[in-house]
Amino acid sequence: MAKLIKFKIFSIDGKFYEDDVEAIYLDVPSSGVIGILPSRISYYGILDISTFYIVKDNKKIYFAVSDGLINYRNNEAIILARNYEREDEIDKERVERDRDEALKKLKEISKKDEDTYSITSYTLKKALNRLKLLK
Repeated sequence: MAKLIKFKIFSIDGKFYEDDVEAIYLDVPSSGVIGILPSRISYYGILDISTFYIVKDNKKIYFAVSDGLINYRNNEAIILARNYEREDEIDKERVERDRDEALKKLKEISKKDEDTYSITSYTLKKALNRLKLLK
């Protein structure tokens, strides 16, 4: 049997996912899309609002992640994320509502209100990122 990667992802709200996987493909801001395969060199990176997937039994399992860190070494990959959702967990209606509310709010607020603008922009980015998986 081929060697596998022990994959774990944790979110700050206590959500947890773990599986043994064949590969991990991440969108890393500083490097672009990278693939992590068993028995490769150690890797540490920062994750932005993005999507990634793992390969398990030759099938892709997609995730949306909102900020985080990945640490890979000795065939173990650990992601510490602000939030994450598997593709099958995403509620399309809720995400579309979040997107529409953020767009409406961005039109109403002044860019001078930096805190509200920043938070609302972040909410919009997260919604668009999750919707990307559902298309």
